Amino acid sequence: MRRLILLLAATTHALLLDPDTSNAPIVFSLDASPKLADHAFSAIASLSSVAHASKNASSLRFAFILTVPPKTVEPFTRALCGAIIAVAGKKMHVGHETPFCARRSLAKLLGDDKKCDVAPKKLPARVTFIHFPQEDDGYPPRVRRVLELFCCAQRRWKGQRPELATSLGNHARFFAYLALLPLGARRAVFLDADTLAHDDLTDLIEAPLTNDKFVAAARRCAPGKAAYKPRFRFRDPLVQELGLRNVRQHVNAGVLVMDLQAYCEADIVEKLDRVLVRHITGSPLWHQGNNQPPFTIAAAAHTLFVHPSWNVRPGDARGQSQIRRKRGQKSQSLSAETVKEQCASMMRTAPRILHAHFRPCDALPPKMCMETPRERRDPAAMALKQGVLNLLRVAKRIKLPCSCKGKHFDDLDESKVDAALEAVEAVADAGLGLA
Repeated sequence: MRRLILLLAATTHALLLDPDTSNAPIVFSLDASPKLADHAFSAIASLSSVAHASKNASSLRFAFILTVPPKTVEPFTRALCGAIIAVAGKKMHVGHETPFCARRSLAKLLGDDKKCDVAPKKLPARVTFIHFPQEDDGYPPRVRRVLELFCCAQRRWKGQRPELATSLGNHARFFAYLALLPLGARRAVFLDADTLAHDDLTDLIEAPLTNDKFVAAARRCAPGKAAYKPRFRFRDPLVQELGLRNVRQHVNAGVLVMDLQAYCEADIVEKLDRVLVRHITGSPLWHQGNNQPPFTIAAAAHTLFVHPSWNVRPGDARGQSQIRRKRGQKSQSLSAETVKEQCASMMRTAPRILHAHFRPCDALPPKMCMETPRERRDPAAMALKQGVLNLLRVAKRIKLPCSCKGKHFDDLDESKVDAALEAVEAVADAGLGLA
């Protein structure tokens, strides 16, 4: 009887987890922005921290989503791969004969954006570079529409960091399933480039996701005077329908785990569309932020909260305490009474992922960092810096997709929008308009 119970328990556990979490990549996004040099070195520092904190680094898989001009993809990925090998390659490559780096194009992977089957294959390399188009016509019509809505939301409701509205790299995590499912990855961990791992990520990768709770994120444990407050409109019928009840459900998308197949089947893209249209055409659903508030609303009913130590940010209660300690200031002891009940243990738990607490050179080996403001000593770092400069020269001549031009969808009703979208999809189905 005991053996049967143990067998049933093991079977239940297996049903909750991705059948092959060893193929779950840790995903970073980079796009052709003026700060790409810092982003690239930050991502390498983050990847290095994950590898060195891991108990079995050689089993890890990484993916970089690159929204950069096509003509610069080859030299940039070579330089980026060389820099990664210089920092973490030996630890990650032990006992493996598979290629260290490979490059794939979204155009070769893309099918129907509603097709949610996982391909029966493995990621092709330890580090896979996936090139996302920098022009919006390289995406399915529904995805193009949501990208446009992100831009329109930013233009109508002026918020902080407007450059994020046109950053395809910033939005890429919401559409990454288009590339990762055809590569055989059902589950993925999305990390911002400015994160630093202090603990093995196995527990995070194996978060007990289900078909209903298919997004895992850390609950935001911010003090009362936190600078970033989305200020959601909780009484809106759509917000209530999608399951957002209070501000404690707000998540920071810098650390996310997703069951990509369940995410696709629940059609979060369609929910993002509905949320953004309501936000643009009526009273605003939030008053700060660009793409994280609509994602919080769209995925509210499907979010599993992991321990807050998986995403400790400077504005959080634990983050504020750490910054004070780093600056030599007297640290204020926060008791359970001053922090929400579900976040009290955060003050007694070591951070497992620090987010936005470091500059790249604080986390990279000295040979990869600046000796003077104009030079780096390591050949791999020099190559990556040159690759970034070449990329930015090309990127300056490319206009990022954001053609809203002040319309804000005020003069369109949803029936006309749906009719126009069906017409676009009919053209695409006929083999025209989409490569």
